[in-house]
Amino acid sequence: MKSTLILISFLLITGMITGQTDKKAKEILDKVSAKNKQYNSAKADFIYSLDNDKEDIHEKTQGVIWIKGDKYKLNLMGNTIYFNGDTIWTHNKKAAEVNITLPDNKEEGALDPSKVFTMYESGFTYSFVGERFEKGLQLYDIDLFPTDKEKPYSKIKLKIDKNKLHIYSVEYIGNDNNIYRLEIMRFTPDLPMDDKIFYFNTKENPDVDVIDMT
Repeated sequence: MKSTLILISFLLITGMITGQTDKKAKEILDKVSAKNKQYNSAKADFIYSLDNDKEDIHEKTQGVIWIKGDKYKLNLMGNTIYFNGDTIWTHNKKAAEVNITLPDNKEEGALDPSKVFTMYESGFTYSFVGERFEKGLQLYDIDLFPTDKEKPYSKIKLKIDKNKLHIYSVEYIGNDNNIYRLEIMRFTPDLPMDDKIFYFNTKENPDVDVIDMT
């Protein structure tokens, strides 16, 4: 679950950026923000990895997220997390149980997958690093630095598809020597989504143990 929350911590935020910023980086991020705000919904297939050379930890797994407004559904590492705007269901398939919780205003603001494509808009200063070609794509490299020095990470490295103005990858440099990376393999905007997919139906899953923590 910690790894899932680390992934979700990529998915922050909206607001005004404070502190010193790079003009070119701001121009690029403003364009990305404007484009993503045009979408009513989005689905993203991604690869999530964790590396720690010091501890010889190297993990990689695939996941998928559906987003519509402030609602989301996230499949990752054997868990499916549903949020319908009010309630969170965390379904652990292997354990055959689902935990029902309410979002904590202090925590969920920074752990909100519905903000996956606008994570750079608040709480960071940033710097344009350059351009590169990777897997046939022309990418912008931008580094983000948290304005809150108490954060458990020192930097976030953002790669943006120059032509599509979509986020290609996010790399989270932790203070604990962990490096978490989210690479978007497929991004589908404006996909029709029924709101029913954003909640877990306990009646349709009678064999699942329900742990209600609300």
